[in-house]
Amino acid sequence: MSAITTSSRGSKARFDRSKLPPANVFYHGEFSGSLGRPNSKDWRQVRSGCPFHASSSKRSFYVNTKSGAFKCFAPECDTSGGDIIAFVMFRDKCDFPTACKALGAWHERGAAEPTDTINTAFLVFEFVENGVRYSAEVRDDPRNWRQALIRIRHNAADRLKELKNGDPENYQGEREHEWFVMERAWSLLQELEGRI
Repeated sequence: MSAITTSSRGSKARFDRSKLPPANVFYHGEFSGSLGRPNSKDWRQVRSGCPFHASSSKRSFYVNTKSGAFKCFAPECDTSGGDIIAFVMFRDKCDFPTACKALGAWHERGAAEPTDTINTAFLVFEFVENGVRYSAEVRDDPRNWRQALIRIRHNAADRLKELKNGDPENYQGEREHEWFVMERAWSLLQELEGRI
């Protein structure tokens, strides 16, 4: 895990590469429905064209769904980068910390760390009995891939419910990303259970 520390209002900030969304998830959310088939090295043509210039051919822009790299082959553009952070920096015309924050990979020291990783998640049960509201927090440790996929799917559904109720996106395209995660988790569950 790579870490970069910098000072921000007297507190330390940390870049955590492991918190970045996978490149294939990011690009599917960014260019939903317009990615071509991958070649042998995971490069895909973006059929909607280059997002960095007015592309008339719609054939010049490619993304790598494994590494996150991107490249426009149009001579008038020639934009390229090595990962999704560089993509966000070009797209939003922003600096590294801003791009990392948009992608959910920048945390202020002392800020609450996310607890949705497979090893440290908790289930919160809220219920009412005899007019009294109760809340219980139970450590959730999946014992196999099926349980982990079920949790991932439920986490995405919960986040989509929060977004529907007006919670702002943590990064651009988060809603599409969560839908993709739900769909992919469901597909993998079906494969595990031999239904596909």
